[in-house]
Amino acid sequence: MELQVKSRGKIIWALPTQVNVWPHSTLANLYQQLATISRYSTARLRISRSMKGNDYLPNSRDILISEVGLQDADLIFVKDLGPQVSWRTVYLFEYMGPLIIHPAYYIHLFYYHRTQYKPSPTQALLFFLIMLHYIKREYETIFIHRFSNATMPLANLIKNSVHYWIGGGILLSAAIYSPSSLAARPLYLPTLYLGLFLWLIGEVGNFKTHLILRNLRQPGTTTRKLPTGWGFDKVTCPNYGFEILSWVGILVTSSSWAAVVFLAFSVVQMGVWARKKEVRYREEFRGREGYVGKRWVMIPGVW
Repeated sequence: MELQVKSRGKIIWALPTQVNVWPHSTLANLYQQLATISRYSTARLRISRSMKGNDYLPNSRDILISEVGLQDADLIFVKDLGPQVSWRTVYLFEYMGPLIIHPAYYIHLFYYHRTQYKPSPTQALLFFLIMLHYIKREYETIFIHRFSNATMPLANLIKNSVHYWIGGGILLSAAIYSPSSLAARPLYLPTLYLGLFLWLIGEVGNFKTHLILRNLRQPGTTTRKLPTGWGFDKVTCPNYGFEILSWVGILVTSSSWAAVVFLAFSVVQMGVWARKKEVRYREEFRGREGYVGKRWVMIPGVW
């Protein structure tokens, strides 16, 4: 069977105008064949059946070419997604920012200038909580997360790193560890205990929901189970809700304007991701027994 091939968007100069395929081969074979000829990686290509990108054909080893309705002389469109980087690499790099910046700022300020400044108990606690948060995130990236997509555009690495390196790193550390920070004031136990409690509930809940998400799909398969328990019966992404709760704990403990700014940007971005995931769930699980679409995507009754 011969398929006609055309670039969509930016021209792929080495892309053939037609390709011969066996109807009972998989879409993954089609991707590999076009990638080999065009000298691009399969992760950089996106194949669809229309110029607008509708009728996307996934790079799947489980779907045969004949199963998507392609016939002899049909036209397919191939888009160059640009340079790609693995999701795991992006996560590891973006979370590394705060793990470098917070210790650097903390050590420089309180040990290099130790004759002038001394960290308050609240500042020391905040340093420990923030470091533990990002160590947990790195651990989850290596050992817990299973990514449905292998790669993302390289530009996303820059965007995500700005949020974590500048917002979660430079902005937070400069504000929280400053000698004039509210966190430098004498210890106030009510807000400290409340903040620590919220942070702990958020971190434990976030970790538990990530374990649930990990077990939805077995390695090497594309079939995903419906998430249940630990908030999944109430909202689409309880992991985001617990993440927010953890940072509210940091905010309550620090009383820092920088924590407000960082949390606000984080909530808006997670809200966008959660709404998109709800749309995907409705497409994927519609008609499946036990599935009910969610009105709230992160926080019951709020968002």
